[in-house]
Amino acid sequence: MTPPSSSQDDEYVAIIDQKEVTDEVRDIAIKYDPLNQSGHEGFHITADDELHIDDALVMKEHGLIEKKIPNDSIQIVPLPSETGQLVNQYGNNGFRLYNLPAPEDGSVIGLLGRNGIGKSTALRCLSGQLKPNLGHPDEEIDWDQTIKRFRGTTLQQHLERLRDGAVTAAYKEQRVETVSESEGETVRERLSDQPNDPDRF
Repeated sequence: MTPPSSSQDDEYVAIIDQKEVTDEVRDIAIKYDPLNQSGHEGFHITADDELHIDDALVMKEHGLIEKKIPNDSIQIVPLPSETGQLVNQYGNNGFRLYNLPAPEDGSVIGLLGRNGIGKSTALRCLSGQLKPNLGHPDEEIDWDQTIKRFRGTTLQQHLERLRDGAVTAAYKEQRVETVSESEGETVRERLSDQPNDPDRF
């Protein structure tokens, strides 16, 4: 008999802090596990007397257990999914960047997010410093192949202009940890070494 699967296609993992697992937590996890309730093995106690569930079996519905327990000893966390257009990949099993923001004339793009999610890679692709390899790190991909991949999107025109040298792009990497040091500065003062030059902006 096949275990029930989550109502979502997303993958989840259970993070269990064994030091914080009490008898009450064990009882709740085993009692309310949807797999256990349907006659399959979900949360269980191992021979080492630890609470365990196989990673492949964790599903969204296990989040109910996380809500019912009296502490933070179990966390059900969604794994990042690979969705969208594959833009660039570093090595065969390396980091993959999906999708790019589409620049528009006269607009500014700002990318925020935690470290390691591809902000710098995306900006390097948009500025022409890095030619996207479309997920083929060992192949030389030309601009026409990249443009074809994004045909029909708002990104197509920007990539064509990059290829033709009709646009120049620049970006300023911002170290967020230094922002607090600039308290009281205006944006103009922060971004310019010549803050009083009105023609700079």
